[in-house]
Amino acid sequence: MAKIRFIKNIAALLLVFFFSSCIGVSADITIRKNGSGFITLEYRISGELESLGKLDGNARWLPVPTGRADFERTVGRIPSMRIASFSTRRQGGDIVNKARLNFGDTGALLKFFDALGTGAGLVSENGGKLLTLDFGGGERAADPLLAEFASEAAAAYSLELRFNTGAEGEVFLVGRDGLKRETESLPPGWIVRGGRKAVFSAPMGDLLTAAEPVRLRVRWAE
Repeated sequence: MAKIRFIKNIAALLLVFFFSSCIGVSADITIRKNGSGFITLEYRISGELESLGKLDGNARWLPVPTGRADFERTVGRIPSMRIASFSTRRQGGDIVNKARLNFGDTGALLKFFDALGTGAGLVSENGGKLLTLDFGGGERAADPLLAEFASEAAAAYSLELRFNTGAEGEVFLVGRDGLKRETESLPPGWIVRGGRKAVFSAPMGDLLTAAEPVRLRVRWAE
């Protein structure tokens, strides 16, 4: 019995990595000075994954909303956030969902990030704002076999976040020690760029297999 449970646990873990790595996410996040704003979110799901998720017993493994109804359930739990638009199309072998979400305050934005499994925080410091997002990493992700599995499955998928705050923004990553990581030390395919529209982008496989959480910081003047 113990062996059977072990095999089931490994299979479940592989499913989580497969489902997570076969999804690409792109988000434009606009934050106004009064804290309100909107997110234009596009996520791409492998057609094979979307079909597999419809099978009995598999839907619970999908880590992101798979349609408007799922989005409505997520947004419905967040005060001051609503769906302004939603569309679905097929592109190549993928399902591409696009949604615009309006939020009335930054508290709603943080709750949305938390609902997606991303630790989020926002504080005022030195006359500006500092947004923190922590995601990915962990002992399971460091397993070399799972790392290879996720890397292959995620070859065509990435996470890209763009921040528009109406001011020059700084984007940077910090290590376990809290110090900034130099962009020159980042793996190939990673983008960390500040400016009027600050950008963070990384391959989904890298994020899933990171040995420790990826700690992203966005700072801008008020």
